[in-house]
Amino acid sequence: MTITNDTSWLEKATWRQENKQWLEVSAKVAVRILRAKAKNKLLELGFTPDQVERIVKGQMRLTEQEVERILEAIEAKTKQQDEKH
Repeated sequence: MTITNDTSWLEKATWRQENKQWLEVSAKVAVRILRAKAKNKLLELGFTPDQVERIVKGQMRLTEQEVERILEAIEAKTKQQDEKH
């Protein structure tokens, strides 16, 4: 076993502790953005606003076909974004 003096992990851990509140806020914002994007995509797929709210909250039971349709749309969107970059 080799012992190293690499302290980068300690620096990163210290930074995360010092910025804990900001990281929590940042994570909440990211989740809200992702939910908004998901809502828009679901609306584009023909789900009603009520259905979208229930899906996002995990309160709607989806059929296998609906899940496949959503996944295909997400994959297509991801491929489009990858092609732009």
